[in-house]
Amino acid sequence: MRNFLKVTGSGRSVKPESIKPRVIKPKLSRLTEQQSDHQFSVQVHIIKLLKCIMAASLFASLNVNAIDKAPDQWALMSDLVTKSLLVDITKHGQRIFACGERGHIVYSDDDGNSWVQGKVPTVQMITAIDFPTAQEGWAVGHDGNIYHSTDGGQNWVIQYDGLAHKAESGKVKLNQTQTILSEKKKSLAALQQSLLNADDKKKAKIESQIADVKYEIEQTEADVGSYEAELTNTVEIPWLDVLFRDANYGLVIGAFGRAMVTADGGKSWTSIKDSISNPDEYHLNSIEGTTDGKLIIGGEVGTLYSSMDWGKTWKNLESPYDGSFFGLTIDEQTNAILVFGISGALFRSTDLGKSWTHYELELPNSLNGGIFTANGGATVVGVGGYLLRSNDKGVNMDIEILPRRQHMNKVIETATGRQIAVGQGGVFILPDSNSHKVAAASDQTTSHQ
Repeated sequence: MRNFLKVTGSGRSVKPESIKPRVIKPKLSRLTEQQSDHQFSVQVHIIKLLKCIMAASLFASLNVNAIDKAPDQWALMSDLVTKSLLVDITKHGQRIFACGERGHIVYSDDDGNSWVQGKVPTVQMITAIDFPTAQEGWAVGHDGNIYHSTDGGQNWVIQYDGLAHKAESGKVKLNQTQTILSEKKKSLAALQQSLLNADDKKKAKIESQIADVKYEIEQTEADVGSYEAELTNTVEIPWLDVLFRDANYGLVIGAFGRAMVTADGGKSWTSIKDSISNPDEYHLNSIEGTTDGKLIIGGEVGTLYSSMDWGKTWKNLESPYDGSFFGLTIDEQTNAILVFGISGALFRSTDLGKSWTHYELELPNSLNGGIFTANGGATVVGVGGYLLRSNDKGVNMDIEILPRRQHMNKVIETATGRQIAVGQGGVFILPDSNSHKVAAASDQTTSHQ
């Protein structure tokens, strides 16, 4: 049975009952209270899926190489990049990385005060980013693309071209289906010929076989038409999150239950969709893990999955919620988990998802990102300026609402203890625990041209 937590009082506390460089220093843009939860949810969560409505091709094991040819479009280098919609933020060592709309990827070496824009070969949304080493990083996004950097985020290549592999896979399926159709038509002709010479006793059986083959031909012709139409569709399913253990082994997850793994630094990718029990193909929104290989995936309609072996095997977790989870975080020391999502949903587990404690927050807005902090606390951010903080790894939560009600999507803690969030309006340096003032970073950006 779950324990339940409730919120009481003002400033509420939740307690259990049981490319030439240019420097960008971002300013915070003004956000009014009228910018609703719905607006940001559309921009951050639904926008990731808009381009995948018509796409249905999912891949098995595919070998890929970095794209050598110049892409059609590169992300525009802009001084305003840290004021644009940014949807993910991560770090490795002292360097911080963030990504978002229009192919924007930026990084900072001075605790988020100034940012450098990387050179990225796309104008599509970059939905997630991860750096397992100081130099090697991966980012994922729309068009089913996976991007790779070997110089700490300065320059990027399309390592896995989603549209190209969709076309390649589609042609293979089309050719295979056309071959099957040709063989079925040959079988039909042979049966029709044998019917001419059959006696009355055999005719009934042959006529039944002919009816069956005609039905199979109709179905196969429909498949051919579907694959032909798919080849003209220039939209591919987006990836929604990425997690790498080291410079070789990593996983990506995305819309419609899509998931892949690489063991060679992205030179080849193998689908693991079938190893995750997800017959309804719910979107997989977030993946987090510990250094010893414990992984958790959170997704649409409360789906939760766990792996204890770096994603080789997966099992379904009994979910405490039937709404969508937008993010989660795992404490490396205690294996405590926080999962959060739509309508202020927030749950905590101390046994790797076997049981859950529910925070009855009664928040009107979604919670999108969270972290466990180095000092034994936790922070969760969301839409409308909601900022939840804990001094005891999430056992108790204090709720703040930032004055400008910034819509926040993800958050990290830097090596100095500063907390930085990203969302609509770009980069936000969060206030100290006892302050409601959001610090503005300075006004410079550097871009690689």
